[in-house]
Amino acid sequence: MATQAQNIAAEQEKDASDLWMNAESRGDHRYGKPRFDRRLSDKILTAYNHAYACDELDLASKLRSLLEEAEGKEIAHCERGGGSILDMPVRRTSNAVRQARLWTQFVDARQGYVSLSIRTSSSEQQVREAFSAMQTSYARWVVS
Repeated sequence: MATQAQNIAAEQEKDASDLWMNAESRGDHRYGKPRFDRRLSDKILTAYNHAYACDELDLASKLRSLLEEAEGKEIAHCERGGGSILDMPVRRTSNAVRQARLWTQFVDARQGYVSLSIRTSSSEQQVREAFSAMQTSYARWVVS
C-alpha cells in the first residue's frame, strides 16, 4: 500500500524525467531553444536567439562571437584524440553557428513581413512575397 507521499514523489519523478526526455513534444525548440542544451554552445545559442529577436543587436553580436569561439573549441575537441575518456570525441557535431545564421535570417524575414504588412503603401504582392520569404526562412531554421 503506497502512501500519499510516495504517490506524490512518484509523480514528481515522472515529471522530472519528462523535462529531459520529451523536450521536443513540449516544443521548446520552436521558440529559439535548441532540442538539447547540454553544450555551452547550445546555451549561448539560446541567449543569442533571444537577444537578436529582441533587437539587442550589440549584445547579439557579442554572443555570436562567443558562440563561434565555443563551437570552434567543441570542433577541436572532437577532432582531438586521446587516451583519457574525457578526451574522447563527442558524438554530436556542433552546428550552433549555422543555426544562429538561420535564426537571424528568419527574424529578419519576419521583421520585413511585419514592416510591409503594416504599411499602407505596400502592395498585396509585396506582402505575399515577404510572407513566403518568412515561411521559407522559418522552415530552414526548424529543420536545422
